[in-house]
Amino acid sequence: MEINTILVPMDFSKCSKNALKVATQLAEKWKCQLRIMHSTFLPSATVGVGDAMVQPVASSYDNYDDPFGELESEFPALKTISYTTKEYHSVVTDAIYTEIEGNNVDLVVMGTKGSHDILEKLIGGITTTVIDFAKAPVLVIPENVTSFDALKIGIAADFHIIEPSSFNLIKKLADSFESEVQVFNIGSEDERMDFKHSKAKTLLENYFGEHKLSYHQVVDEKATHGIFEYIDSHKIDLLVMFPRHHKFLERMFKASETKRVALKIKIPMLAVHQ
Repeated sequence: MEINTILVPMDFSKCSKNALKVATQLAEKWKCQLRIMHSTFLPSATVGVGDAMVQPVASSYDNYDDPFGELESEFPALKTISYTTKEYHSVVTDAIYTEIEGNNVDLVVMGTKGSHDILEKLIGGITTTVIDFAKAPVLVIPENVTSFDALKIGIAADFHIIEPSSFNLIKKLADSFESEVQVFNIGSEDERMDFKHSKAKTLLENYFGEHKLSYHQVVDEKATHGIFEYIDSHKIDLLVMFPRHHKFLERMFKASETKRVALKIKIPMLAVHQ
């Protein structure tokens, strides 16, 4: 799979800069272009949004006359790769959608933070919204992550519906980082899957045959809890999820569950739509 363009939404916070650092690392490795975008959106004061809320938002943009001006000094690697910048004055999610649709974006890399400031509360869960609508895979980088080393990739899947193309980017990451790949299913006792008899097993072995590949079954009535437990117990470096289609992920990717996983996860997470 060729990755030609990586989109990085920036708000110049620590978490978005961490995402840019990871995206730069991948762009260097894959010899592809970065699209770095920033969007400002100042909500009008209405009955529901008073001056007390608008002023802190507005003040956060006082120094954004040239938002991209210091990037190369802070990220020297940008001097050696191809990148472009774009500034929007719109709702952030609208700007990201425009970038994805108009620039043949192959991967979105964006950050999340553990605490949510007043702007994020006004706009909503930006990362989870992007995961919902993005046709391109979304790599979520938590604010505590400062480097990307996907030595152990955990793929959460139940294989009731599987598209081979969904694994192309995962394979590219595994090749790039010489990763160990762990496929795990979470379900109740009645939903246990025998990987030995899964048609998907053959597909995965064709994709990841040269990598260490293993299959795991986790019995847990709560998908989110099971995922976090698996991440911790198996020292996973990158979690891969397939929003929708899969039974337990359909339960997880309701709005509240999405925020619980995508905004609280402490390792990188890759969301790939099928």
